[in-house]
Amino acid sequence: MEYSSLYGDLNQVSLRFQNTELSEVMVVHRMHVRLEELDMTGVEGIEKVKRLYVLADVVELPPIATTTFEYLRIPATTSAIILCRVLYIPQVDQRNPHLDAQCSLDFPFMRLHVVGSAHPNGGGVMQAFSSDATASDIGIYLHADRFIYRQATSPASNFVLPLDVRLNFGSSTFSSDVRPDWQNLNVSNISYGPQHLSRGTPLTSSESDLQRTDEIELLALPDVWSPLLHVAFSPNAPPGNIPGTQGQFQPSSACSFFHVPPPDVPAKVLTDPSIILGIQMNMLIAELVVAAHNSPQVMNAITKHVLWLNKILLQVASPNDDILALLFRIQAFMKMAKEPRFVVPRLQYHMYGSLINRMVQVAQNYDQEFKQLKLFIAQNEILGRYLLQQNRAFAEREREMSAFHSQVVSMRRSELRSAIESMDTLSLQMEAESEAMNEAQESMVEAIQEYERRLLARALFSVIAAIASVALAFATGGATAPGAVAAAGGAVSAAGRLAEGLQRVVDILQGLQAVMEVVVAIRDIVDSLQNMGQLVDAPEMPEMPTDADWLIFVNEVEAVAEQIPTEVAEVPVWKAKCKNVAVLGQAMCTTAAYISELQYQITVEEMLQAIAQRQADRLVGISAADLSSYTEMASQMDMRTTRILLELIKMLYIQNAAIKYEYLYPANERLDSWPVSMETVWTILLQQESAALLGLLDLGPSNDFTVTYAVKDIPTKLLVDGFDWNFEIAVEDFAIFPSGLSRVRIRYVELKFDQQGADSSNIVIHQPSTNTGLVYLLLQGSRFIHDRKREEVMDYEASIGAVYAYAYDLNTGATTLPNIPSQDQANTFMQMTPFNGWRLRLSASAMENQGLVFPTATSPDNTTQITITFYVTAIRRIDHRQEGDVE
Repeated sequence: MEYSSLYGDLNQVSLRFQNTELSEVMVVHRMHVRLEELDMTGVEGIEKVKRLYVLADVVELPPIATTTFEYLRIPATTSAIILCRVLYIPQVDQRNPHLDAQCSLDFPFMRLHVVGSAHPNGGGVMQAFSSDATASDIGIYLHADRFIYRQATSPASNFVLPLDVRLNFGSSTFSSDVRPDWQNLNVSNISYGPQHLSRGTPLTSSESDLQRTDEIELLALPDVWSPLLHVAFSPNAPPGNIPGTQGQFQPSSACSFFHVPPPDVPAKVLTDPSIILGIQMNMLIAELVVAAHNSPQVMNAITKHVLWLNKILLQVASPNDDILALLFRIQAFMKMAKEPRFVVPRLQYHMYGSLINRMVQVAQNYDQEFKQLKLFIAQNEILGRYLLQQNRAFAEREREMSAFHSQVVSMRRSELRSAIESMDTLSLQMEAESEAMNEAQESMVEAIQEYERRLLARALFSVIAAIASVALAFATGGATAPGAVAAAGGAVSAAGRLAEGLQRVVDILQGLQAVMEVVVAIRDIVDSLQNMGQLVDAPEMPEMPTDADWLIFVNEVEAVAEQIPTEVAEVPVWKAKCKNVAVLGQAMCTTAAYISELQYQITVEEMLQAIAQRQADRLVGISAADLSSYTEMASQMDMRTTRILLELIKMLYIQNAAIKYEYLYPANERLDSWPVSMETVWTILLQQESAALLGLLDLGPSNDFTVTYAVKDIPTKLLVDGFDWNFEIAVEDFAIFPSGLSRVRIRYVELKFDQQGADSSNIVIHQPSTNTGLVYLLLQGSRFIHDRKREEVMDYEASIGAVYAYAYDLNTGATTLPNIPSQDQANTFMQMTPFNGWRLRLSASAMENQGLVFPTATSPDNTTQITITFYVTAIRRIDHRQEGDVE
């Protein structure tokens, strides 16, 4: 594979110029650039170009020629900056070892100036500038992080290392303190000599971006600390002709040539508006790849590019807001999960649907006008005035799209607020659970006679404390989490064989600890970009545990708790509390991760909108006469189009998650084609909505049903203490919800204690009593839910778990606090399914539960029973076959 193939479609929206009218500034922002593409030999008017900027992942040199030396005429009179991750030499013919240079970069309108004296035998410090340059200008800055070449044959003994790119200038001058006999000489060329380099070991296919096995990296010799440039000069030397007179020079801050190892990139370069524009463009490309590309090889290469951007931007000692905003996007790209998660939104699809339809209309108009612009460019000379006018028109189109997208962001903010409120509630519950466990720990452990069982109990308590510490990290900042997880690991190891199951819990906790570090860092950065260092120091966020991992997480804690001996008092309550902490930990960690995703998405949206606004404001302030960079206009057009494309893709993911749940539609979780066009995305948005509606109609109409479910064997002491009782309603439980029901959704619920004798068995069902005569029950659902589509089981992750509060009169049974939604709520928020894990509690803080007791419950092991009545809507399958029909 070649880089041209790997990166061929990444600049997919880029405007291609057939004929270009040159302006003062030329900017090239692409993932892959061939140096030959900068050659302006034969092009008139290149003296107009004062500044040249190239920002790329890979800059590719011409292959070493066999008979001719390649001269590239580069347009720049004041400064030229080439910044890349890899300088790539595509092929080295080692059968011609004496031909060791690729090309010469000729700057015919730039002057090289040599000042000072660096060596006893001459030399000096070089600067490159034009007659109108200022002292603050960068003259020549050529920087690569790695130097990689491809060998054509096996290494030869007389092989010459293949990095010799020469620079030629239109003229040169020398200061008076350089050797007097050099005063009237003209610089022929400068180069970074191969004798300063060594060959590394061949790259493996996994190390190579192209998965090749014939690539080698050039490295610095260990004793070369400050590589020097070799300068050849003569009175009248034509470009490329190396005379016998040579000198060695150190580059100044104004003249930095490719050298190994690469120095830090100066802040002056990185904060240049044209370089910032290029990094913003490349980050958009990276974000688009994450959102829509399916190639692991492209993802690998683009990740290396982002890592390099992170490396050079962290070198800026005093970053401005542009650098900090880029670092946030880069760090989040590096550390957050790459695969998009499809979380069921709180709002019903129709709340998004009208916005999506209006966004599609704007996108259709934009797409059509953009295609006409590209056709015009392909057929005509490019004029700066025309590009400026078109940019202003397209900026207005982007404003229209952003207005709709801002409404979507506002909806996401409401989800964020709900998620944070849910997290606050969960945190209070976890604090109460954790405090109760800590108070009971010593007395329970001391009551255990057997040494091994005592170690097991200590290990279990240690794991419970670690779960609480990790889960509370969002609220507390997470400072205690690493120590708690490490202590849990040590305690589990000490407990040996009996605690083997807890080791799997500790392994999951170690991953969750890393997740929460990133979550906390993103939370703090949302408050202030000055907290960037916290995210830089955070580890890469691992993938969240799978459903199977969470089952292990909860069930292993419960299983180990079962081993605690019976001499410990209140065993059922204590075991239930252990499971409570594990279930709460799961809920809190998944909610915190979802919060961080929302915060990241909203923050990036705001950053992109701010960039768009600054670009639009700049367009307003530029007149055609003052326009200095036509390629900047093209770059802005590219970025604008990419931003709108990203907005459409994000809407597609929201649509996918919503219609998959609301309409049971098997939406595609990834786009399956690249390059992805605006037309492709808005067409899918329209087609999926139509197909989902038809699919739901095909299942049949919905009807209302009432289903009762008995929650048995609940320890009365657990309820009196205000803690949770966990249970699960399985989607395969056909005894409760018949198999013929699909798309089962809860409208509202009622929860009541079963009366004495309601159960046909002789089990005593203890009844509650309160000072108020009322009782308040809280039913909270998991975020991991399931549903049915005929025989198919469908799995989902909700943005927020369902919560139902209910109160009634213990004497009359009359409802005093229903959870029946208003008509407006019923038409706004998603209805949840009953098929998930539930937590049931009698909240101690509820006014109705003052003085709560179970008068007949005299033992800690006494239990009670609650019946939940689900009022649901579902699609019922009707079998229309007659008795004698044959399948």
